[in-house]
Amino acid sequence: LSQDLQAGAEDEQDYEAPKEGNLIYKLYSLQDLLLMVRSSVALSHTRSVGSSENKLVPVHVLPKLEYQLCYGVECLSSSESCQLWTETLLHSSTVSYTAHISAHTSKVALLRKLPEGWIHSISCGFKPSKSLNILHHLLKKLMGLAEGRYLMAHKAGEPFVTLLKAADGKVTRGSYNLQQIHSSVPRPPASTAVPWIPVDPAVVLPFHQRHGRIPCSFPV
Repeated sequence: LSQDLQAGAEDEQDYEAPKEGNLIYKLYSLQDLLLMVRSSVALSHTRSVGSSENKLVPVHVLPKLEYQLCYGVECLSSSESCQLWTETLLHSSTVSYTAHISAHTSKVALLRKLPEGWIHSISCGFKPSKSLNILHHLLKKLMGLAEGRYLMAHKAGEPFVTLLKAADGKVTRGSYNLQQIHSSVPRPPASTAVPWIPVDPAVVLPFHQRHGRIPCSFPV
């Protein structure tokens, strides 16, 4: 942010607290754009910060379904890495955890605190600078649209998004009937192939310790 914005003083009396939960507003600068981001903190705990008294710090837990627990936990995907990075960006003092949950029993196999600098060791190829660049181009496009109600859709794996504008009752041949298309249960995907996600060899589960095995290995 510019020095003028950073020097601005805030008065807590200007804000009205929500009846339930909490709300946090932060102002960010994204190149030539100013963004007001609203977020909330679902969980916090006390932690000593330096020589001062204990302070409340935000805690973020990412639930992660695991399908290969006998071999280890799966590596973070680009989407999961983006969620963790975004949470840290919104609340710089956030302590992030990953809850590895068995997809077959719904039980938590491991609650793991993410180490410092975790983003430099991920294998999914997530790059914050690339994501911010995409966000900037998308916001610039949205700012150039005429006033109205829009729906933005994105399909996984596609390098573009689709923008739909409300027709205000005017039905044309190319109209997209949102209620009609999504009124029934979605069909299963045509392809039954499930992409294989690599296992993280650096994370040791209680299962491995109990059976004397190392991650990513097969039983003898």
